Amino acid sequence: MAGPCPALPHDQGHFRDELGHRRSVDGPFFRWRRRRAGAPACTPADHADQFPDAGVDVALWRALASDSDGRAPVVASNDGPLIPPGSTRTVEVWTETELGALHALGWLAVRSARPAWLERARAAARWHLVHTQPDNATNRPWAVGVFAHLHASEKTAEARLFAETLLHNCQITMGGADLLSRHILHDAADWLDAVGSLAPTGRVR
Repeated sequence: MAGPCPALPHDQGHFRDELGHRRSVDGPFFRWRRRRAGAPACTPADHADQFPDAGVDVALWRALASDSDGRAPVVASNDGPLIPPGSTRTVEVWTETELGALHALGWLAVRSARPAWLERARAAARWHLVHTQPDNATNRPWAVGVFAHLHASEKTAEARLFAETLLHNCQITMGGADLLSRHILHDAADWLDAVGSLAPTGRVR
């Protein structure tokens, strides 16, 4: 549904979407995507930190991009959301940041072979099924793979609906998934292929 995988931006530190917007998460997310694809290493300029005060989602994507587990142990401490509700100015910003962090934590669990981190991500997803409207965010399908995985493993209809809503919402504004959402969807599909290999030993790169 995302269509062919779009080309990865070479200058990911300055990626802009179709409307000319960029977010603090874009740079580390695309650095991870390039690394996952085996693309050439970034230039020093690509690593320039344009958002030094970015949140948990950005910290987790930076951890993936830099081969560090970063703040994953911090968020893996309970069964609620990864980021306390009300910690941002609006529910929309909180939801998108939270789901972006959840998406990244899923990858950290796989890459670091930490089943407990995967279960932490699944526990957060279960919390969202009860407490969060999937259309609270700004039409980015972050963590769609985590909800799809939860549905596949637990046959949870609510998880399937959540994933389907995320997929639907990212296609509304432009009549199809926008450029960033297409990359997110392809990354989610990649994660769904990789998560089955999660085991107590071994690492997925």
